[in-house]
Amino acid sequence: MSRLLSTILIDFKLQIRHNFYSVSLVVAIVFIVAMRQFLTKEILAVVLPVLFLVAIAGSTYLFAGGSILFEKGERTLESLILTPLRVNEYLISKTFTLTVLATVESLAIVIFTYGLDFQPIPLLLGIISMGLFYSLICFVVVFRYQSITDFLLPSLVYLTLLQMPFLDYFAIVKSPLFYLIPTQAPLLLIKAGFQQIATWQIFYGIGYSLAAIALTYAWGYRCFHYFIVNGERR
Repeated sequence: MSRLLSTILIDFKLQIRHNFYSVSLVVAIVFIVAMRQFLTKEILAVVLPVLFLVAIAGSTYLFAGGSILFEKGERTLESLILTPLRVNEYLISKTFTLTVLATVESLAIVIFTYGLDFQPIPLLLGIISMGLFYSLICFVVVFRYQSITDFLLPSLVYLTLLQMPFLDYFAIVKSPLFYLIPTQAPLLLIKAGFQQIATWQIFYGIGYSLAAIALTYAWGYRCFHYFIVNGERR
């Protein structure tokens, strides 16, 4: 446990050094100023869940990809294999610290635009689930690539697919197939923080989020072993 805690503290320090928190602060301020200026509270209740569907990807998926590719360039990941640090500790530390960053950013946006009149439990469950999933799906993708350019091009495709539930959210396209997309579950939980949703959607949001997080973690763990430990090429 002390080894994991030390790794988490190191990741926090590296994220601060690499200006992850500075970038998140600037993004949050821009969103807060723009939304306070142009959107009413009623509109915010509708817009905020979809905003987080997109914004949390930036605070987790893209930051995770950037930091891991930097470590690959510095050959830190190859050296990791020779240290006592376990793969699961490495993945948990990255996932935890980036999810904390996304949660702080998201709550700041909510509090300074919408206020405190929201349901904290479903909102937090949704934000945390979204952050965990985006971080973990990044592990499935990023270990295959050596450069940020190679990583970003396929990521645009993956992120576009994962953000398709906004079509169902705004009733642009209605289909039960959207409920197969993992981001639909945390999106509904975040929505429940501001609006009433059906009880079955709450249970779906929690259950499907947990299943997606568990499966994606196992997949990311296998990808680390395949591409980093075994040195396989995609």
